[in-house]
Amino acid sequence: MANLVLNPAGEARARTQYRCFEYLRLLVAAAGHALDAYGLGDSNRDHYLGDCIQRTNILELVVRAAGCTAAGPSSTPLDANSPKMDLHLPEAMGASEAALSATDPVEAHRRYQNYCAEMNRVHPDPLHPAPELATTETYFKLVDHLFSSLVYVEKLMGTPKIDWNADHFTLDYKPCPDEVKLVINLDAEAISAMDNNKDLQDKPNWCANRVWYVMILNFFLGTSLSLLSLTVPFYLTNLGANASQTANAQAFFNLGQLFFCPLWLWISEIIGRKPVYIVLFAGYILTFGLTTLTPIIFQATTNISVNSQEQINYILGMRFVTGIFAYAIPIGFVTVTDLASPRARPMALIAVNVVTQIGTGIASVVVAFAFTTGTYANDTVKSFLHTFYLAIALLVIGLIFSCFFRESSAGVIARKAAKKMGKTESQAYKANVKRDSFCVTFRDIIKNKELILLWFAYVFQILCSQLPVSTQSFLIAKFYGFTNAQQSKQLNALSNVVVAAIAVCFTLGLTRIIAKKIGELRVIVIAIYFAMLPSLLRWAIDPPIPKWIMFLPFNTIALSLGDALFIQFATLYTTPKNRGTLLGLFQIGNSIGRFGGALMGGELYNWNWRNGSIFFLLYGFTSLALLCFVKPPLEQNTAAQIEQKQREQTKNRAFV
Repeated sequence: MANLVLNPAGEARARTQYRCFEYLRLLVAAAGHALDAYGLGDSNRDHYLGDCIQRTNILELVVRAAGCTAAGPSSTPLDANSPKMDLHLPEAMGASEAALSATDPVEAHRRYQNYCAEMNRVHPDPLHPAPELATTETYFKLVDHLFSSLVYVEKLMGTPKIDWNADHFTLDYKPCPDEVKLVINLDAEAISAMDNNKDLQDKPNWCANRVWYVMILNFFLGTSLSLLSLTVPFYLTNLGANASQTANAQAFFNLGQLFFCPLWLWISEIIGRKPVYIVLFAGYILTFGLTTLTPIIFQATTNISVNSQEQINYILGMRFVTGIFAYAIPIGFVTVTDLASPRARPMALIAVNVVTQIGTGIASVVVAFAFTTGTYANDTVKSFLHTFYLAIALLVIGLIFSCFFRESSAGVIARKAAKKMGKTESQAYKANVKRDSFCVTFRDIIKNKELILLWFAYVFQILCSQLPVSTQSFLIAKFYGFTNAQQSKQLNALSNVVVAAIAVCFTLGLTRIIAKKIGELRVIVIAIYFAMLPSLLRWAIDPPIPKWIMFLPFNTIALSLGDALFIQFATLYTTPKNRGTLLGLFQIGNSIGRFGGALMGGELYNWNWRNGSIFFLLYGFTSLALLCFVKPPLEQNTAAQIEQKQREQTKNRAFV
């Protein structure tokens, strides 16, 4: 029953049954009887009252407590053709281990008629009339009438007392899985899927809910991908690639991501996150292996300059193919959204980005102090090959870990559970559980003005931050007089180590504090200003660019915060029916920003590397302008008030 829940009407029925169950326990205890003899003991996990009503004299206890006359034994023979009570559930539908002796259903119906007659005499309730015949189909009508009778009984002198509006009946009441199963089996229109967007409690559940496992997977992905991003650009520049071709290594990768990332996230909404994670690791292992063959295919193992242009074209082509599986961060974000509630989610999303940055830092250390020194110092091909070997080994470990990952998608799990129960034909299933089609989700996005504004602001923020990402390797290789690619690679790796370390400290240390004071939207604004600083400095300072600029962490902080918090706002518009599809479509903005930024960065630097830098500031200002019109439904600095209002509404709905 995991991830299947009750809709508000179903939860109200479960709550009413639970209230009746608890008060009947008090009546039985006051009469001096054992709870298990009435099926009201702890073994009755789903709190079902049907067997208790049909097979015991519990209704007679209620009638006596109301000051009325109980039916007593029948003085006339029972007619087999008389109406029969039918409240006994098949074992598969219930969760009670209580064994009550069988009772003649005709006799049970006679006792029930006496109960109805006596209670209607002393406490008529036209709003909750008792059904003429008590069966599993009319069970909840019977429970409503019984609850009305018990509320009357509780007010009388000498009867057990109970607080019907206690927190365990109202604010803190959550139907247990056995209750959920029972109610759905009796009423398929009560079915729904768990939506953690409705959970506004302030609790650090992103650790308890397996977000740490996603972080481990992203660590392996971030480290292996960073090993490549620190190696491929310098291998290309050593082959004679210009700024545009070097930047295209990133652009082609993101071009593949642009087309296939939404597809993979849509598929994850059908088959689940776990299989898509496995395909991700397997796909990277395959494409990394094919890229590793570059020097072998073009016979450049001893002389890198052999077939240099063909090698460049092959590597760029393989970067596009690798981009087919470039959904590591997006699937991580979707999975974290499945696992973390809205108030814990921003830091959980940021943590996924931070772990990726830690992987980048470790990869940078490895490249700087292992693959650019010793025997690798003057052997670019050997460094290229061994870096790829290490990246593939890390991916294999990640693949093994992904095989043990438990499915996180509430929608996928709920649909499987509903199918197993045979409850997929109800209107409630179609409205609350059934997956939305791609077209329906796309239409929902188009109709949502806030999402559209958010998407365009996201695109321009990513564009603004891409200049250092796409061109730093080329600038280091060309501007500082290095004699070979290994020396420039080492400086680039060292700068990444420093940047990643500072960014991690800032992001983990200050973001939560700042977000609670000013909200995530203003944190995004700060991140955009950070993203604009590198472009401004590259334009303002006379060439050559000082090396210390390469060690500034502003852009890395901007990417870690902006990317995660834009996605956080987008997740607030998702449901278990469309989460993967909607976030997949939203992530197109990320791909467009990275692809367009890398493409334009390379071309602008071919034209004029200094004036090209100032152009990227316009993207940042455009994003800031769009954010002026965004009104997110939830931020950390307002979540407490919204939660309090939600709790008051919940208590009012459950109030007797």
